[in-house]
Amino acid sequence: MPYAVELFFDPDADARVRQIWSTLSQAGICDYLAGSPSRPHVSLSVFDYDDEFALIEFVRSWAAPRTRFAIDAAKTLLISPDGRDGSATIHQDAAIYRLRLEAGKTITHDLQPGRGAWLQVAEGALTFNGTELIIGDGASTEEPGRLTFTATRPVEALLFDLQ
Repeated sequence: MPYAVELFFDPDADARVRQIWSTLSQAGICDYLAGSPSRPHVSLSVFDYDDEFALIEFVRSWAAPRTRFAIDAAKTLLISPDGRDGSATIHQDAAIYRLRLEAGKTITHDLQPGRGAWLQVAEGALTFNGTELIIGDGASTEEPGRLTFTATRPVEALLFDLQ
C-alpha cells in the first residue's frame, strides 16, 4: 500500500530554512519560496510497506536526528558518502560543507588530487584563493592543494568537494 508522509522541522530549523529562502530570494534565485505560506518540510512517498507499524519504524529511523550540527562552526560537513561527523548520506563521491565566517576570518580546505571543488556564495563576501566573490557568485577549481577562504564581510557559502 502506498503512503505519503510529511515531516516538519522544529521551530529553530524552520526559521533557518526560511532565512535561507529569504537569502536566495534577495539574490534573485528562486524567489517564490520566500513569500510562500507553506511550512518547510520533507515529503516521503513510500510504496513497499504493507505493515503500518514497519512503516512507522522506518520513518522514525529515517527522521531521527543522529547528531546536531555545530551551527556556529566555521566549516560544517552537511552531506558525505559515509555520513561522517553526523552528516547526511549521499550515494555519490561528494562532500558538501557549509562555510560560515565573520569578516576577517580565514578557513582552509585541502583538495586532494583527482577531485574538484565548487564554491557557491549564499550571503556576504569572501576571497577564494585570492579571488573576490560576493553573494550569488560561484567558483571552481580542479587544482589540488590547500584552498583558502577569507571573509571580507560576514559570509555563508556552500563548498562542494567532488570526484
